[in-house]
Amino acid sequence: MTAYQTILVTSDLSDGSLPALEHAALLGRQFNAEVILLYCAEDTLPPIMLGVSADQRSEILSQHRRTAQERLVEFAGESLQGCQSQVIVVGGGANACIVDYAKARKVDLIIIASQGKGFLGHSAIGSTTHRLLNHAPCPVLVVPSVHR
Repeated sequence: MTAYQTILVTSDLSDGSLPALEHAALLGRQFNAEVILLYCAEDTLPPIMLGVSADQRSEILSQHRRTAQERLVEFAGESLQGCQSQVIVVGGGANACIVDYAKARKVDLIIIASQGKGFLGHSAIGSTTHRLLNHAPCPVLVVPSVHR
């Protein structure tokens, strides 16, 4: 096994993903690795907004990405101090977005919280985490969503 050079940690901006960020920062400092904090911004609007024009849709999605970027920087806060890091917002659903980004960047390790705030948030393991375990191009570290 070689040392990690690039660590990808995902966040849905919920408190449940903080332990994953803390682990990524710890490993980033230990291995002097780049830590990439990734948020996947959905690129579809909820059904209630189906009647908006293409221009309105584009503006709404752009605003969502800008807001997500600002919140992600705040979310990273002091956790990533002392790490070479990036904060990235990518458009798309989390299931494909994380795998595609990891493949494109050739990351060495993906860190994700066991549960997000999605539909299956109360199950033993979230649907995004489950898919990632089956499709990731590298090892995946699943961190419990809450400290025990």
